[in-house]
Amino acid sequence: MLDITILKTAHGGDDCRQAELRARKLIPYVQNCDTFSVESALCTEETAKDFERIWYGVLAEPKIKRKDFLEGVEYFVKQEPNPTIRHYLRKAYEYAFRNKKPLYCAERWADEAKAVLVGSLWVTGSNMLLSGLSSIAQGNESEIEFARCYQGSKYMHNFIKGRDVNVGKNLARAEAIIRETYPQLEKKDTIHLCIQIGAVHMPEIFSPLRVNDSVLVNDDYHPVEQDLVDEMMWTDVPFEDYVPIFRRIASRLALKR
Repeated sequence: MLDITILKTAHGGDDCRQAELRARKLIPYVQNCDTFSVESALCTEETAKDFERIWYGVLAEPKIKRKDFLEGVEYFVKQEPNPTIRHYLRKAYEYAFRNKKPLYCAERWADEAKAVLVGSLWVTGSNMLLSGLSSIAQGNESEIEFARCYQGSKYMHNFIKGRDVNVGKNLARAEAIIRETYPQLEKKDTIHLCIQIGAVHMPEIFSPLRVNDSVLVNDDYHPVEQDLVDEMMWTDVPFEDYVPIFRRIASRLALKR
């Protein structure tokens, strides 16, 4: 049986110091769970298996020193281009290492081509959104520009939703994967799994298993208006309700110029 808690987090920050302070909030959850999961966007099934196998080897080797681990942790974070998020991930893995916690990859795509397609939604959407906002900031408030912002935001939302569907549905087989990968948990009646993921995500609504109430870990997280747009897209909010939000975002973009 799995006892599942999803931790909604603000990862990264304005600098590495803020990223580390945010990561420290994970410590009590790492300490009190049986298995931890660090967000790994668009991770393939093959990569997830390799990662978990390597992590099992790390836990099984008693002679690994913290210094050596910190040098090797780059293997787990090298794909993240954002330096503050990369630092956050380093600390998350370090806390799991210190506490000798098994790690499970919650996001694992069997079809790599589909993962690439989902990933492209974010790039396409953010470019489309920025194009629309730039036009509005220059005074072009035509409906087509607001529609461009909406469509770009929709692509970005579908990127988040696609990943959430993957994480949620994977929970159906998470227990079997964890027990097979980590023999120390093979006979444990209930495995407490903590999953760290960004605050805008909602994988719990796609889970076939019962999930505990989500925990918002970082009290310094303040949703920006684009987060509000993403939240609205989970419901049937009419297009007209998005227009003033895009106008406010564009206004701030104009002030920065």
